[in-house]
Amino acid sequence: MKKAVLFDLYDTLLKNESFDFVRGVAYVHEHYLSDTCTFEEFKAYTDTFLPLYHQRHVDHSEVHFVKDELPLWFSHFGKTMPTDVDDLEYAVMSAMQRGGILDDVRCVLDELKVRGIPMYILSNTIFTSSATKRHLAYHGILPYFEEVYASAEFGVRKPSPRFFDAAIADIFRRHPDLTKADLLFVGNDYVTDAHGGVAAGIDTVWYNVEGAVNQDELDIGEVDAFGDIMRFLE
Repeated sequence: MKKAVLFDLYDTLLKNESFDFVRGVAYVHEHYLSDTCTFEEFKAYTDTFLPLYHQRHVDHSEVHFVKDELPLWFSHFGKTMPTDVDDLEYAVMSAMQRGGILDDVRCVLDELKVRGIPMYILSNTIFTSSATKRHLAYHGILPYFEEVYASAEFGVRKPSPRFFDAAIADIFRRHPDLTKADLLFVGNDYVTDAHGGVAAGIDTVWYNVEGAVNQDELDIGEVDAFGDIMRFLE
């Protein structure tokens, strides 16, 4: 019987309808920098950070938007960082990331809560856990989760075992009676989630709605309907 569940976020719990970095860039320019530069000038500068995003897919490093980019954006155009950084981060996140709750998610979360099974989120994101929690609250599912682990705050992203291990260590601090055998990880991405969970040494369910092939024959569970993950709890 599994005693705790870790979930990937986007396209597992929340449908990632679109992610557009330029929408976030446009928000910052419109609300803070339109008096100092044109949008074209601002976007040309923010494009110089794109290699950071390419690199993260090679070495599984992670970008921390608030620390690694935002201050440089303001400094480059002679502006002081605003004091409402948390609100700004969330506004940029909301502009970039659009989506909604996936089918059957609430029913599963309700059932896990009734069973008293603690739940966590392990998300690859350039945004902080605070911003991610606000996003979850907006969608009405934040109360289900004991903690949200955002890769931006660890400097590393799935499938790196380092990210999993850091989150798992915190879970064990919260629940000293748990072991890896008690954990279940659920995610939709074959590389970051399926491979990542296996590399971390925890039982993993691949939420495979596209009907892709387990080409590496990973020892994982596999479902195409979210509700079916319940059978892997036993």
